[in-house]
Amino acid sequence: MNLSLRLIVAILVLILLVAIAGSFFAVHYAKLNIQSALDQNSNLGLDLFSIAVINNEDRDSKQLDIALKQLQSLDKIKTLNVAVTQHSNTLIQFAPVVSQSKTKIPKWFKQSVLPTPKEHIRKLILPGQPAVTIRVIPDSGIQILQSWRNLRLMFLLAVAFTLVAIPVIWLIIRLGLKPLNKVMMALDEIREGDFGQRLPEFNLTDIKHLSQRFNHMAEALEEQKTENQQLNKQMHEIQENERRYLARELHDELGQSINGIKSLAVSIAQQSPEQQPKMQNIREVCDQMHGSVRNMINRLRPAILDELGLKIALDKLVDDWNAHHPDSFCALNIASNLEDVHERTSITIYRVVQECLTNVAKHAQAENVWINIHTENETLHLSIEDNGIGLHEKEHYMGRGLPGIRERVRARHGQFVVDSEINQGVKILITLPFGEDHD
Repeated sequence: MNLSLRLIVAILVLILLVAIAGSFFAVHYAKLNIQSALDQNSNLGLDLFSIAVINNEDRDSKQLDIALKQLQSLDKIKTLNVAVTQHSNTLIQFAPVVSQSKTKIPKWFKQSVLPTPKEHIRKLILPGQPAVTIRVIPDSGIQILQSWRNLRLMFLLAVAFTLVAIPVIWLIIRLGLKPLNKVMMALDEIREGDFGQRLPEFNLTDIKHLSQRFNHMAEALEEQKTENQQLNKQMHEIQENERRYLARELHDELGQSINGIKSLAVSIAQQSPEQQPKMQNIREVCDQMHGSVRNMINRLRPAILDELGLKIALDKLVDDWNAHHPDSFCALNIASNLEDVHERTSITIYRVVQECLTNVAKHAQAENVWINIHTENETLHLSIEDNGIGLHEKEHYMGRGLPGIRERVRARHGQFVVDSEINQGVKILITLPFGEDHD
């Protein structure tokens, strides 16, 4: 669940809790209001009927009956059960008319707001007349109906407000969180190694602080990346220089020593024919050692790369690999002239191909390998693809020499991409500038 959806759910839960609490208090105050309204109506009824009886100065029962019936027509009096008696003689008695309302009141609401029944009694002592007793019992039905209508109207208004407010709140949250989408996209680019990402200045203070801290982090990572690239470049240059030195030493020192031993064995064999079988063994051992040294020299620093160029060196590398791996075949396709490729870029390409072929032989279980090289707009494009068992995503930069290849390529300001799926082989795409040396 994303952040915006969580906020909407939290707001809905809050609205629901407020609605529940509001409903509880609304019912509670509705009960109090009903009780208060009934008491007021009862007191009003007592006062009005008392005034009507007292003002009947002529003691005219007919006129009194008319006055009492006029009071009966008042709205507030209609909610009362009234009985006005004088001795056993009933002057007036009536009950509220039960109206057939279409509005159905839920039982729970009736039970919640139903007030305690009260009887209001007042006795009037009139001069020369028997006492008049006024009894009023309020009927809560109309008040409960009115309270329920008011509460229902309030509830419908709250629902309508919520339905209108939710899209508005959703839009506000989406707009408010929009800067976070930019932050997440920038973080994804940082994860992919693009430390040049920067966030703009945002209006919201919190997001603005986050943006500033992100930019500081990106700057620090970019500086560290540049420093690491320089260190890797220096390391690879030192490594190549050491390899060149070792290759030269092996060729000059060890190669000459082996040739000397072989010449000495030939001389001994000529002088002592009986030693010829042993000397032949020594010559064979010397030839084996010479072949091993030559292979070591080629691994350290192939002389063909310096003497004949990258294309012929790659042809020789692939031919040797095919000769030693009869179960697999590597096809090399070079579609452009590589004469203008800088020396350091040539070394990088050669080492990358060399390492990838070693990985294929050790791990890929592939029958075919395809190497394609072409140049375009002062950029060299190299792709190495096999039809082996592929790589799990977590293995892309774990072991198998790929981290070293990636750093070697990035040290030359190139791009390195691995595309692989299980049982779908591995495809490595590399681009390098070659027209000049980028230090």
